Amino acid sequence: MPELADKFKQYDMLSPEFALSCLNRLQLRNNEQMVDLSDPSGALQLVGTLKNPIAEF
Repeated sequence: MPELADKFKQYDMLSPEFALSCLNRLQLRNNEQMVDLSDPSGALQLVGTLKNPIAEF
């Protein structure tokens, strides 16, 4: 899919591991608005890593 080449460069879908985001912690911290819409990735709470199940393909 040549039209998605930029996205594949930006997001390594075949990385062996990726950061674990704790969405439940965000919801418990503020159940009305989990993330700041102006900076959604800034609110993420990353704890540890997860094995990527599609990395071997």
